Amino acid sequence: MPVTDDIADFVDASALGLGPADVIFVFGSTLPDAVQPAVQVFRSGLAPLIVLTGGPNRRNPAHVESDAHARLLQAHGITPDKLLIERESQTSRENVQFARPLLEERLGPIRTIIAVTFPVKCLCSSVP
Repeated sequence: MPVTDDIADFVDASALGLGPADVIFVFGSTLPDAVQPAVQVFRSGLAPLIVLTGGPNRRNPAHVESDAHARLLQAHGITPDKLLIERESQTSRENVQFARPLLEERLGPIRTIIAVTFPVKCLCSSVP
């Protein structure tokens, strides 16, 4: 099964445009700019929680992508209680797979997300 099909089992990425959502989901990345759309969307009030994903970087294992993004978001004034951090994933598929149980534990069933993807853009999606 292609990776994209595997991710589609977790997220229905067919919804278009931005609207109110349960969470903002940031895929793991070494790019510091990845948090900028999350800051903008969060400040707009479209979602109350930002999910950060990404474990140790393959080239620099001391760099945990989600922790680096958390520090950047906190520097923008977003408090830790508004963040959910997944620190183990190594791929986009794992970003979704490993974050989903953390999300469900914290919020219960998730119906909608705003996903920050790369190149950096936002997509509002429903979750099956």
